[in-house]
Amino acid sequence: MPQPIISGSAGECEGITATLTTGNFAAYLWSTGATSQSISINTSGSYVCTVTSTAGCKASTSHNFESYPLPIVSFTNDSSLTCELPIINFTNTSQYQLGSVFEWNIDNVIYTMQNATHQFSGSGNYPVSLTITTLNNCVAEAIRNVNITVFPLPQALYSVNPENAPLFNSEVTFADGSANAVSWLWDFGDGDTSSLQNVSHFYADPGKYNAKLYVTNVAGCIDSSAREIFITPFYIPNAFTPNGDGRNETFFDPGYATNVQDLSMNIYNRWGQLVYTSDNLSTTWDGTDSKGNLAPQGVYIYALKVTTYSGKHYDYTGSVTLLR
Repeated sequence: MPQPIISGSAGECEGITATLTTGNFAAYLWSTGATSQSISINTSGSYVCTVTSTAGCKASTSHNFESYPLPIVSFTNDSSLTCELPIINFTNTSQYQLGSVFEWNIDNVIYTMQNATHQFSGSGNYPVSLTITTLNNCVAEAIRNVNITVFPLPQALYSVNPENAPLFNSEVTFADGSANAVSWLWDFGDGDTSSLQNVSHFYADPGKYNAKLYVTNVAGCIDSSAREIFITPFYIPNAFTPNGDGRNETFFDPGYATNVQDLSMNIYNRWGQLVYTSDNLSTTWDGTDSKGNLAPQGVYIYALKVTTYSGKHYDYTGSVTLLR
């Protein structure tokens, strides 16, 4: 009987062709249908060859072959929009056999871990490659360019007008002067915020406020700046002297033009009669009554109601002495 033996590789990486062959016999019949002494294969399986001797005797033998899969190499990276230090993380998203070996080539620096982190020297278009070698020595590679753009850091700057404002003229204007900013966030220190680049704000209560501006550049980097804003209380005098000497002639002049939503002031004599009324603090009481007569010296009662643009209501009542 013939004694056929098949020689050839037991396995190759995917896509590589192996040759199987047997000894010299009169005829051959492979399980693939081939009738030659040798065959070329690249698919996993068991291959059987039946040989026939010159005497017409037949015998068969088999050979197992495995096509080892290549790794499918892919990777991702962080956003290449960076600020001060362009440190980029690369994540291996490949499909590969356990125990495989990795080699990153990033800006001509070699890393052998599964994932890699690299600090670039600055803006530019850098080739990045990942090579994976399996336990069966099958090798695959992915190469692509990573565009690194280093953006200047933002610098938060702004001006305030005024930094000191009275309660009933508390509109404060914030003017942006920042560099490299694409978005803005104002924190006025009283719980209100705004995302406008330039903004005006009304404060509802007297006090000291820490106003902050946060700016962001196109890479998402943030800078901030803070200023103190002072809102002074509302002061009402308790006496005035309309005697023509040019001092303290009216009740009452707050020293500024009010900027409120609504305002009214009534002055009553000691019998509860209305002596003077006004809806504008720029018009002050000069010590005359509604008919233009001089009001007598004495104590008068005032009632002042104010609604600010922030929607807050204030009521002031008290007495004021008119002296001549």
